[in-house]
Parts: sequence; C-alpha cells; structure tokens
Amino acid sequence: MLRSRWTAALCGCALLACAGSAQAQGGASALSLGGRVLAAAPVGDRGAGLETGVGFGVDAGYEVRPGLVVYAGYSRTVFPVEQEGRDADRVDSGIDLGVLTRRPVGGVPLWFRGGIVFHEAETHLRSGGGGLDDGTTGVGLESGVGAEVRLGRHVMLLPGVGYTAYPVGDPGGVSHLRAEVGVRLRP
Repeated sequence: MLRSRWTAALCGCALLACAGSAQAQGGASALSLGGRVLAAAPVGDRGAGLETGVGFGVDAGYEVRPGLVVYAGYSRTVFPVEQEGRDADRVDSGIDLGVLTRRPVGGVPLWFRGGIVFHEAETHLRSGGGGLDDGTTGVGLESGVGAEVRLGRHVMLLPGVGYTAYPVGDPGGVSHLRAEVGVRLRP
C-alpha cells in the first residue's frame, strides 16, 4: 500500500512537471474539471462472482496543448457480490493518472483516454457498512474512447466506453468494461 502511494505521488509530480514545461514553452493551456458516472461489467478471474456495478470518477485536468489534457483524479466502482445469503459489495477505488486527447475522426469529434490506476479492491458489508479488511492494492491500466458533444463554450458532454485491467497475478482492483457519461468543465 505504501509503495503504490509513493509511485502515485511520483507519477503525479512527473505529470505536473510535463504540464509546467509545456506552459513555459508558450503552449496553450487551461485547467478543467471532469466528472463521470458509469456502469461496469466485471471481466476475467477478478470479476468472478460479481454482478454489474455502478460508479463515478472525478478529475482535474491541465491542457498542455490544444487537444491534449493531463489528468489526475479519483474513481470508485461498486460491484455487488452474487453469492446467495451474502450481503456484500466489492469496491474498487483509487487514484487515476493519465492523458485525454480530443481529435476529430471522419468529422466526428472523439476523445481517447489512457492512463495508470492505483486502486484497492475491498469487500464491504452492506449491513453496518464495514470492510472485511481483505483489501489489496494494485497498479493497472485504463483506456477509453467516446464522442465529444459541446454543450457550450466551456462545457463538454463525453459519453463513451472504457476498460480497466490489472496484470495477471498482481493484486488490486476488479478488471472491468464500462459504459460512461462524463462532463468536462473548462473555466
């Protein structure tokens, strides 16, 4: 747990350094805030015994050049446990770091996201809300693609699909496919 927090902190510092050097070179830059809600289907061995979950994510971004945003945020997805008589959820949550690009493809404005997640998966009992202290922290990868719908000069709606995966044998979160709807606000 401590090692992955240091890794997350170092990656965050590296992303901020990249953003700062891009601004120093005179490139266009802007801060933005993003939020998303999602429905996620667990996949692979990590998804065994889990039902489709729901979640959310929030992030802050810095546009290092037009169409390229470096982001850091937090996401959380809750997957109900399928077993009868088990009143519990598997919660996958943690820090997300990465890049979001926006590009038109065939005249359609699309966004693409890729990054690293530092997540913990833990079982929570619904009655009483406590955890079972079985949390495992791991590093994974996230990717996504979707359309960009401008709602105004400073607001974008970002519907899309995504995938989060953890290396085989690495402890950590729940690998999952998701459908999401996000909003990005740019002051």
